Amino acid sequence: MKIISLCTILLAGLLSLGQAQELPTVSPKASVSQRVGITEISITYSRPSVNQRTIWGGVVSYGYNSPAADRTRTAPWRTGANENTIIETSHEIQIGENTLPAGKYGLFMAVFEDDSADVIFSTNYQGFGTLNFQPEHVLFKLKVYTLNSENFKEQLEFYFTDITAQSVTTNLHWGNKVIPFNMSVNTNEIVYENLLATQGSFQAVNGATTGGWNQAAAVFCMNNKIHLDQALLWSENAVNPNFGGLANFATLTTNANIRKLLGEEKSADSILNEAFNLEGISLGAFVFYGRQVINLELYDFAIKTYEISAKKFPDQVWVSKNGMANIYKRKGETKKAFKLLDEAIKIAPANRKERLISKKENWEKENR
Repeated sequence: MKIISLCTILLAGLLSLGQAQELPTVSPKASVSQRVGITEISITYSRPSVNQRTIWGGVVSYGYNSPAADRTRTAPWRTGANENTIIETSHEIQIGENTLPAGKYGLFMAVFEDDSADVIFSTNYQGFGTLNFQPEHVLFKLKVYTLNSENFKEQLEFYFTDITAQSVTTNLHWGNKVIPFNMSVNTNEIVYENLLATQGSFQAVNGATTGGWNQAAAVFCMNNKIHLDQALLWSENAVNPNFGGLANFATLTTNANIRKLLGEEKSADSILNEAFNLEGISLGAFVFYGRQVINLELYDFAIKTYEISAKKFPDQVWVSKNGMANIYKRKGETKKAFKLLDEAIKIAPANRKERLISKKENWEKENR
């Protein structure tokens, strides 16, 4: 009786250990993540090794194949080993012409001998490889083409490249083959929707006041040239003390820029003049604003900025001439740009000449 009881206890203990203890696997689990704008994209997968095997057309059969457990259907590759490979996104993303809503998805692939591959997104992300793969769970598939790499990867790896605020390339690399696919995110619209949802919050942007929040929201829309009517409302609030705002150089020039982008020429010029006439504006503020309006392609505002800064800071005229050179360079008027840059080089202080000369040399290379 004691022997039976002891065996029962030992068996129960082993079962309990098996349920609670996760054991190492031959193909270890891994994860990789990347932020694109404010969207978090992650992939959780297992990493099998080549181990001197033929991978493509061997371990990974070409095309769609029947799982050993069910020869009545065909399925793609699990894109790794063990459990399903999972891709997760915090916001909606575009993959080719397809939309992948926020959430978790099973990521499968079918690789073909002609160097093409189907990248398959399944609403069923749970399960063990292809055992639970069903065609009715497929949200969409994307046709891509594989690349050959001189960099041999013994263990399968996912990684991200070509990362911008709006897009990223996801790569699966195993052996000498890379399978890339591109994903894009409408970051501007995601941020804008977040701004609408949080407007009026005192702590919405880095603990800023309401006025600071309105200014940050207006600048974001202005810089990206989106929803300018709403941006103007936020900019008006950023200037208005009744909304915690303040009429300073930053808020007034932002308001003027948005009006200019909306075609409100007269009011834009009036508000810009008000900003330029404020006391205590530094040369650095003029330079920063000049660069801002060049990027917005508001070239007449940029020219006016550097003309006024030259009058306000006559001992730093080289700065204004350099800024004017940048304007004409962006406009494609290279002859005038080089003339102004040469004038800036002649009168610039010794510790600034070298950088300006290097800049001229780079421009000359671009024009060869």
